[in-house]
Amino acid sequence: MTVDEPPNENNEQTLDNLLKNDKALHKKELKVETKASVLPQPARYLFTLALAAGFLGMGSSLSILGLTFPTLAANLHKTINDLPMLVVVRGGGYLAGSLFIGLLESKCNLMVLSVSPLFAIAVGMLMTPLILDVVALHVSTAIAAIGLGAYETVGNVLCLYLWGKKAEPVLQFLHFCYCFGSAMTPFLARPFLNEVFHNTSGMNGSLSMDTESASIPNVSFIEGSTVPLVSVPYLVIASFVALVVIFMLAVTFLTSIDLNESQQENTIEQEGTHFRCGMLFLMFLFYFLYVGVEVSFSLFIYKFGISEPPGPAYSRDVSTHLSAMFHFTIVASQFFAIFWSQKFSPGSQ
Repeated sequence: MTVDEPPNENNEQTLDNLLKNDKALHKKELKVETKASVLPQPARYLFTLALAAGFLGMGSSLSILGLTFPTLAANLHKTINDLPMLVVVRGGGYLAGSLFIGLLESKCNLMVLSVSPLFAIAVGMLMTPLILDVVALHVSTAIAAIGLGAYETVGNVLCLYLWGKKAEPVLQFLHFCYCFGSAMTPFLARPFLNEVFHNTSGMNGSLSMDTESASIPNVSFIEGSTVPLVSVPYLVIASFVALVVIFMLAVTFLTSIDLNESQQENTIEQEGTHFRCGMLFLMFLFYFLYVGVEVSFSLFIYKFGISEPPGPAYSRDVSTHLSAMFHFTIVASQFFAIFWSQKFSPGSQ
């Protein structure tokens, strides 16, 4: 015959501790989730507008190089094939900017981290068309590329900070602005690109830029000055990015947003290190392929359009329209993604 044992006080205390820990963890999660919701609404919208303007300038800065690549080479009395490292420098700078800003995100003021890349983009855009030296051209391209990679990374972080769990459509809107800037750049750059005269002698598809000889091309200058004509779209983009920097600084100082505060507290304990590392690896592969293909097409599609047979040998105008068509396809997809993200995001399940 068995006798029921009295309740164990240690078990009751353990159960109470587990309940208390669960409530405390729930409170921490609630604090992290609702931190974005306590931000002032006008400040949130203004800073989001500033981020969107920055992404618009970033898109223009990214696509302008592919459109002006042949003209920049002509200004240096080179052909496109003489500057293969420019592509590597641009890609390497983009990667370095993303990694560098990721390491600094938890150590520096986010306002500084958001403005500094834009400043680098503006400086790079200002320098690139005015340089008539190959090495200096690579340096200016690297400066702009580092700014591009850094701003895209910190811009995504700031969007998540401002909107929390409601960030999905806003994040898609920011990237819509980025793609829209890329799509409008061909129309901005077209009047200032060198005319393309296709070589009919069949010399390995070489390109003649404003001259009968591909080896000694002419440089087109703004009338009455020594400034290359291709500088105009670069100066327009640099000026726009500089205005975005001023606007972003004004919004930061005139509102009560504290960009030193982090939303990432306690998330490592909740998710686990292995989960985070796995997700980071998968996201790295996805963006490595997606961004790599998009940026590469953006860089080479204009060059492909003007290339000699077996290329299509299009004119300057047709090739710029081809580039714009490519980017507007991405714009359309990004536009629909703004609405799809609200229905198919993990938070809506």
